[in-house]
Amino acid sequence: MPMNIPITKGSDMKMDAGITYKLVSISDGKAYFDLVPNLNMSITVKNVAVNMTGTGSGKMVYSINDNFPLSRDVNFNMKIKVVSEKINVDGTAAITMSSNTVIN
Repeated sequence: MPMNIPITKGSDMKMDAGITYKLVSISDGKAYFDLVPNLNMSITVKNVAVNMTGTGSGKMVYSINDNFPLSRDVNFNMKIKVVSEKINVDGTAAITMSSNTVIN
């Protein structure tokens, strides 16, 4: 899902994000998936450039009858780089996301 967003004159944000789903099994009206998310994002504001890249892994349980995900667990590792005339930063981040939905 590529996206380009102009912020102000001479500044913008470009992002390409996606998730690859691999069907692992189907049981009791539920589909079980392995997930591989990925992200590439760059933000430029004046003389500052921020770049973020990352990938990870996860699992999703999907209710076939309700056409809705019941749970999602994702671990995501990112690299962050900030470059400007006065500062240079290289960093990493580990992100864990979990969601559960109950359908009545």
